[in-house]
Amino acid sequence: MRIRLSSGCTTTQMDEMAQPGILDKNLPQTIEDSVSVTESLGIKYIWVDSLCIVQDDDEDKAIQIGAMGQIYGFAYFIILAASSSSVHGGLPGLRPGSRSLEQVELMVLLESTDRTTGHVLPDLSLMTILDPLVNSNEHF
Repeated sequence: MRIRLSSGCTTTQMDEMAQPGILDKNLPQTIEDSVSVTESLGIKYIWVDSLCIVQDDDEDKAIQIGAMGQIYGFAYFIILAASSSSVHGGLPGLRPGSRSLEQVELMVLLESTDRTTGHVLPDLSLMTILDPLVNSNEHF
């Protein structure tokens, strides 16, 4: 039995998705990469929105989306796959040749001191694979 996961779990796939080992077959590259990262870190569980939320069930979506703060709040870490136009693009850097763009560090906040506590707050930067200053009319 094979399942094609292009947009996630739907009501017509519920029985098939419940079969043991079904997710070992034909996962989109980004989800496969995310599972690989999770396993390599020794983490037993992974939440994948498109698989854990029934995509064509408005009631299920409302319940699950309402719980997102709690789901992400209890997460050990979050993988945000934002460098591809689809779920088939994978996570850059996991496989040879999968990272074609140069990463750029974008400084968000410089080191400062908390006025209330006196604690030093370190620099905050983000790593991006896109040039954040390409369109100077965009605001962050």
